[in-house]
Amino acid sequence: MPEPYTVRASKRKQTMSNAVQTSKGGHVTHGDVFDDLGFSPKKTASLKLKADLHQKIIGRAQEYTQQELQTLLSETQSRVSQLMRGKIASFTIDMLIFYAGRLGIHAEIKTKELTAPQHPQRAAAAMAR
Repeated sequence: MPEPYTVRASKRKQTMSNAVQTSKGGHVTHGDVFDDLGFSPKKTASLKLKADLHQKIIGRAQEYTQQELQTLLSETQSRVSQLMRGKIASFTIDMLIFYAGRLGIHAEIKTKELTAPQHPQRAAAAMAR
């Protein structure tokens, strides 16, 4: 009777091993986390800009206490706390640019030409995802 039990255990191990392989290799990514999460191209561009600004702001803001940041940014303690905890959804790009400037960070938007214009049908298919 121990033989069938051993077979079940090895099958369970084999099944668990296959599940891990599937979960690691089964996810298809497009190379952009915002796209993978289903955000529109417009929202993706905005989120990338906000995330970049926030990262730079946090790097510089860590040199200050929250009280100093309140004064420097002309914000309440709760807003400074939200900023420092990464709650960037509650901040506009304009506010993040203002904060960056107050912290001595020059923020600018650069543009560059794409190597090839995106085909209209591909653009529509990307937006439909």
